[in-house]
Amino acid sequence: MGLAPSGTPPEDVREAILTTANSNKSDWDPEIGWGEIDAKAAMDFFISLVPNEPPVAVAAADETSGRAPLTVTLSGLGSHDPDNNIKSYSWSLPDLAVVPGATVEYTFKEGGDFEVYLTVTDKFGASDTDSVVVSIDPPKDDSDEDDDGGCGCAIAGREASDGDGVISTALILGAFFGMLATFRRRKTGQPAPRRPATRV
Repeated sequence: MGLAPSGTPPEDVREAILTTANSNKSDWDPEIGWGEIDAKAAMDFFISLVPNEPPVAVAAADETSGRAPLTVTLSGLGSHDPDNNIKSYSWSLPDLAVVPGATVEYTFKEGGDFEVYLTVTDKFGASDTDSVVVSIDPPKDDSDEDDDGGCGCAIAGREASDGDGVISTALILGAFFGMLATFRRRKTGQPAPRRPATRV
C-alpha cells in the first residue's frame, strides 16, 4: 500500500512530503536528503485534501403513539456516516431540553403531536438533522366516571338523562326514598298512607 491514496496526482504527493517532512538538516544528507519523511503526518495531510462527506441522521422511536404518560425510547442508531466519523448525537425534546446520546428515554405527559429532532455531527463538524413525530392521547380523566358503589342508583347532585331530556336528581331521590318507605311498611305490616286525590 502506497503512502498516498490511489489516484493521487504526483504534485500532491510532493506537496504532502515537503509540507510534513522533518527538516532539521542544514545541508544535504545522502540517506535522507534535506529531511525525514513523516509518514503519519503525510497521511493526515492527504486526508485533509479529501472532501468530507456529512453524516446521515435517522431518528426513530420504539413507540410513536399512545396515551400519556408514555415513556418512549428514542434511537439514532440507524444514523450513518460515509466516512465512519460520527462524533456526537443530540436530541431536541418537546420541553426544549437538548440531550446527548445515541439513544435516550423521554416521558410524554400531555396529549398532542410532538416532533423530536436528532442532530448527528461528525468529527469534522459536518452535521445532519432528522425528526420523528410521536402522537400522544391526553391522560385518562377518571373524574367524569360515576361511582355508585355498586347500588345502581344515581349520585346526589348529578343529573340523569332520559330519552326526552333531563330527569332531575330530586325526582330520582324521591323515587328511591318512596321505594324504601314501601319496603319498610311491608316489613312491619303497616298500611300504606292514603294520598289525597289530585285533579288532572
